[in-house]
Formats: sequence, structure tokens, C-alpha cells
Amino acid sequence: MAKTQLKAKTSLKAKTSLKSKTDLSKAKAKKHSIAWYKKEARKYFNKAVKYRDSERMSDGSFVFECITCDDRTLFSYIDKDGTRRFMKNAQAGHFMPEIYNNTRYEYENVNGQCGMKCNKLGLGEQVKYARALDLKYGDGTSKKLEGMAKEQRSFTVDELQEIIHDAKEEIAFYESA
Repeated sequence: MAKTQLKAKTSLKAKTSLKSKTDLSKAKAKKHSIAWYKKEARKYFNKAVKYRDSERMSDGSFVFECITCDDRTLFSYIDKDGTRRFMKNAQAGHFMPEIYNNTRYEYENVNGQCGMKCNKLGLGEQVKYARALDLKYGDGTSKKLEGMAKEQRSFTVDELQEIIHDAKEEIAFYESA
């Protein structure tokens, strides 16, 4: 079998870099996975919940009462440079865990909770959480959420985009007020 010379004058590496440059000029919208959208929705939804449960202080900081222990928790403050900072200890605790899609982004299911004492070390303080939910939203709320959590649910990209959009609007409202 006779060997033939390669006809290409540019290397394979050069061809791939030329191709990628032409593809960039078309500027295609990047598609994300459902998991990516769930993560983004979680980030913005949880922040919106913490703002909802917070009280704005005179210095521009936001403080909320933990739903399970009633301790006041600093959620957000403005530093010396005028930048808004967020505290890791201020969390959005879920009564029914996030593994249940049907209650994952349900506002009654998610409330401001202190991180170390109740949500992490206290494993969510489920009994106290249930009592607090019934006081905050009315008798039977915790039972209703338990029932809802058992129902199967899958999210579409459009639904997750709507959750993200709505949460971003809510965050903007609280930060501008």
C-alpha cells in the first residue's frame, strides 16, 4: 500500500481553532440542563424567602427571626464600601426537604432559619418547624405540606425560568425599598 501525502496545509489543531472562531460569531444561546436551572432557581428563591422574612433595619441591613427558635439572624448588611454582603448563617430552611420537588419552591414550606443552631446541627428542628408553620400560616399547614410532598413532580425549563424570574423581581423589590 502506497503512502500518500496529506493534502491539508494547516495542522489539525489550527483547523479546530479556526472552526471555533467562526462558531463564536454566530452567538448561539447556551442551553442548560434541568439540574442547572434547579440550582439557579434554588439560589434566587431561597434569597427571596430570606428577604420576605426579614425586617429592614435603619442601616440598610436585613434581619429575620428564625422560624424554629425565634433568634434574630442577620441576613444581609452593607459594608464600608457600600457593597451588600450576605451571611452564610442566615438560611432558607425547608420543612419538607428539597428532595421533594412538589414542595421545593413552595413559599409556605421555606422560611428563614438560623443555620448552625437549627437548620444544620438541629437537623431542621422538624417538630418545632411544624408548630411554627401552623402558627404562621394556619392550623393544618404542616400536614398539608407533608401531603403535597408525597406527590411526584417534574419541572420544565419554562417553569424553572419563571421561578427564577419571579424571585429576581422579588429580590429587586426588597433591595430597592
